[in-house]
Amino acid sequence: MRARVALRILILASAFGLIARPAGAGPWGLAPREWYERVESGVFSSPSVYLDSGLRADTGLVVERRTVSLYNELGWKQGMTFLFRLPAVSVTRRDDSRAKQATATGLQDLLVGMRFSLLQGRVPTALEVAWTAPLGYNRNLDALGMGLGDGQQQLSVELHAGMEFLGRGFVQVSGGRVDRFLGTGGMVRALYPVVRATRLESDSALRANSDSERAVWSDRLAASADAAFWVSRSVLAGARYRGFVTLSRGQLTPDINLHQMGPMVLYRVDDRLDVYAGSWIATAGRNTSRANEAYAGLAFHKTKLNRLQGFLGGKQGP
Repeated sequence: MRARVALRILILASAFGLIARPAGAGPWGLAPREWYERVESGVFSSPSVYLDSGLRADTGLVVERRTVSLYNELGWKQGMTFLFRLPAVSVTRRDDSRAKQATATGLQDLLVGMRFSLLQGRVPTALEVAWTAPLGYNRNLDALGMGLGDGQQQLSVELHAGMEFLGRGFVQVSGGRVDRFLGTGGMVRALYPVVRATRLESDSALRANSDSERAVWSDRLAASADAAFWVSRSVLAGARYRGFVTLSRGQLTPDINLHQMGPMVLYRVDDRLDVYAGSWIATAGRNTSRANEAYAGLAFHKTKLNRLQGFLGGKQGP
């Protein structure tokens, strides 16, 4: 029974641990006064979890999440692009018998950041720095693990690179460090390895104070990859990957890994409008929900990028 309850709580603690990577993210920056805006809706369902061993297990608890998010990129100064993301989320949790069910709805975590262009040419690169913070929801769990997120802040530094592919598409990859923490104490331990060596209270004492900032943090390695190919003048088809592994963590933070892959298709109506859809399928994980998600959205943009320069380009060729 205790193991079942622990797994249920783990579902909430980890289901929101991966901030969805924006479809527009890539190494191709925007010039001043250029912009990209996306409105996306997604549906997430998770009837099972990945155990510490990596095996799947049914916990008797089903987690469903519906999301509508607004994502913006704005060319600010030469070589600098401002990033903004705001998701509204509705989460439902129920047991298999449907005897217990609860739903929470509200704004989740705000993301703001900057992308700095480093190199142009055949293989452009960019450095992205972003901060994510919760928007005031209650992070404390009830018996069904109700809540919109784990309440942690996130700092990320990632390197992006990309290139044109066979004159008909593009490939882009990214990788970097992601630090998640509950407060200042957790941030210090996540960012500075020397501080981590300091032993805190016993595990039992920390569990009695689940909001202990110094014990709720994690240091992750995150990566993504996108490969897309124009099958016609207006239709772009591709495959995507995103994932992370936990490198180090606080005493009250689970060791979470998650890897997802999925197809996507985009229809470019004109130089200003895209319609797209895709899915994320969990392929491997550890101590986390087995999360499968379908998404669809509209993207509006005004840029001088061409059709081989990532998701933000227009219909024109190079």
